[in-house]
Amino acid sequence: MTWLGATHWDNSEVSSQLGKGSRASAALTTTSSPTSPPSSSYIGAKGPTKSGIWNVSPFDGTVTASWDADGCSYNLQLVSIITKKHLFLVSNYEAYCASRPKGTRCKARMIFEPA
Repeated sequence: MTWLGATHWDNSEVSSQLGKGSRASAALTTTSSPTSPPSSSYIGAKGPTKSGIWNVSPFDGTVTASWDADGCSYNLQLVSIITKKHLFLVSNYEAYCASRPKGTRCKARMIFEPA
């Protein structure tokens, strides 16, 4: 079985801290279990991984992620870099975008549709 997870770029304080005011992002990765390291490394992401972060709305199938840090739970925003076809999770969209070069970034969302 494969799990969808999120992996920080590295273990540095700047790159691995999602939460209030954070500029960090996490890459979408796959894992073999909820607690295992990533089995696919998205563009070299090699920091902490979590996969038990997903919630599916019973109303519209929207998939959301939350990340526990500093004793709080933060809703994560899925971000797309359209020109590169990359997806990332961030806890503070405005701070993330302000800390990076101007580009084609936009908020995105995932939707679960039963087969």
